[in-house]
Amino acid sequence: QQAPGEAAPGSSASVDDQKSAAPPAATDQEMSSDAPVLNRPPLAAAEPEQSNETAQPAAPPAKQQASVEADPDTSP
Repeated sequence: QQAPGEAAPGSSASVDDQKSAAPPAATDQEMSSDAPVLNRPPLAAAEPEQSNETAQPAAPPAKQQASVEADPDTSP
């Protein structure tokens, strides 16, 4: 009983100390460097891609309209 009891508190203290020292540093670096940097590029790349996709479909219709307008203009 004494051994398990002592092992639990000892482990808890050790884990607490290690976790307290490791998480803050890892979280700070990951959140400060990895999160912002990784999150920004994907978001920026995804936004332009979506905008381009939407602009591409809109481009063909615009070209068709121009062709139709040019046809009547050229016909007369």
